[in-house]
Amino acid sequence: GTVIAESIVSIPSGTTVIDLGFQVPIGTDYLLTTDADFSLNSIGSSSPQLRRSTAGITFPYVVDGVLSIKNSSFDQTRYYYFYDWKVELPGIVCESDRVQVWAFFPQNSSVKEPTWAAGMQLFPNPTSGMVKVQIPAFSGGGLQLSLKNAQGSQAFSKSFHFAPGVASLELEFNQLPKGIYWLEFSSNDGISVRKVIVQ
Repeated sequence: GTVIAESIVSIPSGTTVIDLGFQVPIGTDYLLTTDADFSLNSIGSSSPQLRRSTAGITFPYVVDGVLSIKNSSFDQTRYYYFYDWKVELPGIVCESDRVQVWAFFPQNSSVKEPTWAAGMQLFPNPTSGMVKVQIPAFSGGGLQLSLKNAQGSQAFSKSFHFAPGVASLELEFNQLPKGIYWLEFSSNDGISVRKVIVQ
C-alpha cells in the first residue's frame, strides 16, 4: 500500500502515450493504478473510464530481464487500462570512490605569482634526498613553505625570513615516500607553487 511514485496527467479521448517518468526500484507485487477519490472529484466517477479488454489475454506479459506483468486487479481474465508498456533501463554509472585532488593554476589564478618567483630554481628535481632552492631576487621578509602530497595532505610546513636579495635554502626529502609533491611558497607578494618528484 505504500505509494512509490505518482503523477497527475490529463488523458484525452482515444489512445494516449503517457510518459510517467517513474523510477521503480527492484521489487515484487507492485500495482500500477489510478486514484478513485481523485477520479471522482475530477470526472464524477471513481473509475477513470479507461479501456479494458478480455481479448487475447495471456498473463504474464514479460519484458525479458526487466519485469513481468502477472495479472490485473480483476484476475487474469481481463487486461485493465494500461497497454503497450515502454520500459527504459537506467543508464550504467561507473564511479570510483571520491578522492580529494589539489589543482594549482598560478598563471591563470586571480592570485598572481610574485615577481621573485620568475627566477626561482629547485634542484635536483627529481630528487632522492636534498633539494636546494635559490631565489635570485627575493623581495625580503617572511617566506612560508608548505609541502603537500598528490592527495592534498600536508607533509610539512616551515617559515623563513630573508633580507632582500638572494635567498637560498635546503630542504630534506629523504624521509618522504616516493611520489609527486607540491611545494607552495607564500610571501606578502603572492604565492608560487612548484612540483617536486621524490624518487
